[in-house]
Amino acid sequence: MSLPVNSTAMDRDWYDQSISGTDPVVLEQVQVLWDTQGDYNQNNFQLDVVDDGVRLVDIKLKLKDITDCTKIELGLYKKDSPDIFWFIIDSRTITTQTQIQMGGAITTDMYYGESYCISIKLTGSSPSCTIDHDTTYTAWTWTFLHQL
Repeated sequence: MSLPVNSTAMDRDWYDQSISGTDPVVLEQVQVLWDTQGDYNQNNFQLDVVDDGVRLVDIKLKLKDITDCTKIELGLYKKDSPDIFWFIIDSRTITTQTQIQMGGAITTDMYYGESYCISIKLTGSSPSCTIDHDTTYTAWTWTFLHQL
């Protein structure tokens, strides 16, 4: 089986990621499984767009140890100062859950020189959770579909 022409895949490998507070937090990869175009910036956990095109963003993740949360949003952010919320990938209202599975896929146009990241935003009085490292539950890809 061959990989798509331009794609990137990553996961948390064997390390959980803790999140707290109400500001968006960038999802950090621990392991890049492949990056066929070299456009994923591992230092900033973002995709640096090297050519105009439509891309598929596909993600799944497991959140555990959820406390004091009323809502969790998983979104695609365009890097800027401050980052711009671009698309919602998944949103969950939290009542009594201490762990949930989130995910989804979106397609969007991206242009040379832009950068994007996936972030999680928590809502609540003093919200926190942990992204599970297990690759059965947590992994994501960026796939170039076609040029514009």
